[in-house]
Amino acid sequence: MVWILLALTLCVVGYVTGEDCPPGYARHTGTIEKNKSIQWKKCPVKEEPALECGELYPYTPSLVRVPANSTVANAKSIVTNPGGPGGSGVNDTINGATWYQERSGGLYNIISFDPRGVGLTIPYGCPNTESDSGLNFELSLTYNNAKGLQDAYTYLTKQGLRCGESDYKVDGQLIGTAFVARDINAIFEALNEDGLIRYWGSSYGTLLGDTLAAMFPEKIDRMVLDGNINPADYYHGTYEETVHDTDACLLNFFEACAEAGQPFCALAKKGYSGQELQEMFYNWFDNVKNSTYTVEGPDGSAISYPQLLNQMLNALYDPSKWISTANDFASYVENKTFSMSLDHEKRDFDPMVAVELGIENLTPNLLWGVTCGDWDDIPGTLQDYQRWLEMYESLSRFGGDRMIEYLFRCSKWEVNAKEQYDGPFTNIKTRSPILYVNGHFDPVTPLISAQNASSGFVNSRVLQHTSTGHCSDRQLSKCLDEKVSAYWISGTLPDADEICHPDHSVAEDAFILPAASSRLKRGTNFDYPVAFYSPVASSTQPQAPSRVLTKRTSTESELILIPATCTAEPGTGSTSSGSGSHSGSEILSEADVQRGLSDLKDICNGYTGDKWFFQLLCAKFG
Repeated sequence: MVWILLALTLCVVGYVTGEDCPPGYARHTGTIEKNKSIQWKKCPVKEEPALECGELYPYTPSLVRVPANSTVANAKSIVTNPGGPGGSGVNDTINGATWYQERSGGLYNIISFDPRGVGLTIPYGCPNTESDSGLNFELSLTYNNAKGLQDAYTYLTKQGLRCGESDYKVDGQLIGTAFVARDINAIFEALNEDGLIRYWGSSYGTLLGDTLAAMFPEKIDRMVLDGNINPADYYHGTYEETVHDTDACLLNFFEACAEAGQPFCALAKKGYSGQELQEMFYNWFDNVKNSTYTVEGPDGSAISYPQLLNQMLNALYDPSKWISTANDFASYVENKTFSMSLDHEKRDFDPMVAVELGIENLTPNLLWGVTCGDWDDIPGTLQDYQRWLEMYESLSRFGGDRMIEYLFRCSKWEVNAKEQYDGPFTNIKTRSPILYVNGHFDPVTPLISAQNASSGFVNSRVLQHTSTGHCSDRQLSKCLDEKVSAYWISGTLPDADEICHPDHSVAEDAFILPAASSRLKRGTNFDYPVAFYSPVASSTQPQAPSRVLTKRTSTESELILIPATCTAEPGTGSTSSGSGSHSGSEILSEADVQRGLSDLKDICNGYTGDKWFFQLLCAKFG
């Protein structure tokens, strides 16, 4: 019943096709009811005293807001998405609204929500499949030999079939990016401001933003996209553009290491350049990859090649980890005693409501459910796997064999979103131009992706920066903050050749940023594949109870697919199900609602902690 409770949110069932509407339905404009509006109530939490909660539909704290500066009359709103797919907008607002407001002049309300499949909204829960050896294969995905590639192919085929089973297929069809774009449009219509869209997305949130802008170009008043995915490569390509700058980021790490020297960088050696340090690292790392060397942890257990790769990739995401990562790798290389922090390998966010419920694995495979459900079908044989791997490794010596996991998994995924937005992403003229922001040293969303995405939107602009890490918030840059603020305040775009630089070196920011982070509490969510999670953390997470993972039984006749361009005709008893109109009858009955509310009351009555999830949920029951 927890699943039923959390599913009471922005549920829009439908898909877009060119076919006629079925009997009882007619074409509609895609707007929600004219009398629908959001009622905001104060719901302060320790982390954000100004927090307000709003509802589009009964019983769910589906939206959160931090109001604009009190001196701003009739403030408009920005809806944000922190990335993922899998990042909680609720969590991001509670912990990062100050960051957004300081960079938008304090003029806007900051609003967000948990997208489909995340936290408070339709939690998606296809469980992981065990490998033939009985071990969770997520812990050891590696493709550096024929057996490893064969094992991966076999495992991912089984996983795709598992998530295509009827218990999980129904939800998997409803969590696609196009649906979330329509949810955002519905939010802006219900705000009763001016109907225009103001959106700020990071990482995967840029893909969501591009999709939103392509679907509703006439409504885009402001849009900032930071750390960009190329939508054409994502929806219709093989996603190899993601590793375009990964090797350059690794070299940047070692150049900064050589420049700063010890003790900032324990891998530095007197008289060695960054290039020379990198080659020494590659020589050692290749031996680990080929099992020539074995690295032992503090308890004597072996540390795998994927674990080491993940730790370094996480450092490339976030330069605040550079000092500790260099210390650890110096210990690995020298075979010294060391203390390995598993925090280096975990995600930077933990957005799932289920964590607070004690269900630590409520949404396994969410990343793949959204991504692979969005993509064109790309069937892959074992021979295709080998060919794709060679292509990725030719593009990135360091990151190619990890980021290819997207392509490997999606080639075996069995479920498509009911609405897949096909584009095109070319020659789109939005009401106001989009501002793209991207760094030169981003390991997974390279500058070229921002440039390619921008090329499809007329008059859009790319603001470049030379900070390190994933997205623009990893280093402080007054230049970048001023340019982004000017855009939000007046719509002013930076010059086409504008390049912003960080205020401090990486070594300096390693000591400055923790203080800033404690105030702003902002960190962009990771987009690593599941194999990039901490192996130890993954292996110790319990499987979610069957009551959460088991979905209602459904037959094809029960779930009528209604085009998103159709709405129920008056008097027919049909149910609208598309383009921002709310329709939950295909998923929830009134009895389901009441059972879900009963479960929530039981949870609230037995809860004695101070977690913000329950402060929001349980407040409804006094």
